[in-house]
Amino acid sequence: MLDLSAARDRLAAALSPVPVAGAADLAALLGGAIRATPAAWVVPLAESGGANELIGALHQQLTVTVGVVVACRNVADATGDAAIAELTDLRRAVREALLNWTPADLPGGEPFRFVRGGLLSFANAIVWWQDQFQVRYTLRAA
Repeated sequence: MLDLSAARDRLAAALSPVPVAGAADLAALLGGAIRATPAAWVVPLAESGGANELIGALHQQLTVTVGVVVACRNVADATGDAAIAELTDLRRAVREALLNWTPADLPGGEPFRFVRGGLLSFANAIVWWQDQFQVRYTLRAA
């Protein structure tokens, strides 16, 4: 599986001072109340492999789907427009940080690309949004 620490570090730098955490932190949070917003989490979503292109060795392309979950709360207005504006700015910063970036440790890696985004929840004045990105790399072994 792809090590997401480099993606978390890259987003933490791009979103500073917004905290960026991993899947374990998000899982713990979903059971309780969120303390501070905005916040972001980088979570692995899926991994799929293509056909092995060699006989007696390994040459297989893997596609990894990564989610970036963002939580925004802004009670400045009753319509939620302020939270949506904050969400829009955060999503833009996430895209700028990840799109066309290839983690250095991926053999034969291709840059991240945007796949889709969508609303996860809007509850307790918090907008929860997830954008999905994909990156491809090649596994090789003799």
